[in-house]
Parts: sequence; structure tokens; C-alpha cells
Amino acid sequence: MRQTGDRLILGGLLALAAWAVMAPPARADELDVEATIDQLLREDPSLSELARRDPALLETLRADPTMARRLALKPTLTGRLVEVFTNPWVLFGLGAQFMFMMRFLVQWIASERKRRSHVPVIFWYFSIGGGLMLLTYAIQRRDPVFILGQSLGLLIYARNLILIYRRGRVSRALRADRAVRNGEYEPRTLVRAD
Repeated sequence: MRQTGDRLILGGLLALAAWAVMAPPARADELDVEATIDQLLREDPSLSELARRDPALLETLRADPTMARRLALKPTLTGRLVEVFTNPWVLFGLGAQFMFMMRFLVQWIASERKRRSHVPVIFWYFSIGGGLMLLTYAIQRRDPVFILGQSLGLLIYARNLILIYRRGRVSRALRADRAVRNGEYEPRTLVRAD
């Protein structure tokens, strides 16, 4: 168990490091617009071809330095983290993913306690809660693959809860019937007050 956790942590750290190394750091407020435009034209042949055909493009970049900076800025780990933690939809999506992940944690703990594979009812509630949140996030992103996957999953989670509660009612009725037949339980009679 410990080795698996260590591997997960190591994998996460490696992914974070790869994400951070993707681009050298740059700050928007330190960029010179003219130098930035020159650098963009040197590094991107398609942009320089566009600028040659349409000189108004260069004027647009000069008039809107923010656009030039955005084109030139290569994201850094810090910049990405700030972007992630200031975007409410990204925070909502992360919360949704956490809610969805909790179902696995709950199932793992329940299985460890019983020393066998076990899926508690709360697993399905976390599935529905996390699935609804992820579906909301997918709709906001307009991602048809994500929307379809979460929609179908929600149907399955709801169906499992229906089956669980039907079985619960049937098993309670069977236990009560058995208790009545064995004389262990006397059914209540309803008395109507006139």
C-alpha cells in the first residue's frame, strides 16, 4: 500500500515538474512591445507571412500591447497556478473532481474495513454528486465527449441507487414476514378512530 502511494506522489511530482519546465518564465509587465513583436515575427513564420500580407496586423499588435504580450508569454508554473486558482469555473471543476474522487476513497476504506471488496451506498451518492458537478462543468465548457460520458454515468448511478432501495424494501418485507410466521413479531393492526 505504501509503495503505491509513494508511486502516485512521485508521478504527480514528475507531472508537475514537466508542466513547469514547458516554458521559460516571462512576465507581461517586463516585455517591450516592439521587441516582443520582432521576436514573434522571427519565431513564427506563419505570423510573419500574415504580417507581410496584411501590415494592419502589426498595427493591431502595436495598438493592443496586451495581445502581443499574450502571444509572447509562455506560461510558467506560477502563472498557471494563479490562472487556475483565480478562475471560478476551474475551481468548480476541481471541486467536482474532488467530489467524484471521494467515492473511490469511501469504497477503499469500506473494503479495507470489511477485508473484502465492498461498495457502500454512499459511494453512489458521491458518484451522483460528483457526476452532476462534472456535468455542469462539462456543459459550461461545451465539451460533448465529457457531457455524454457524465450523462450516461449519472443514469447508471441513479439506477444502482434505485436497485439498492428496492432490494432494501423487499428484504425488510421478507424479514418482517418471516418474523410474523415464526411468532417473533406481531403485526400492528390499524384502528380507525371514528
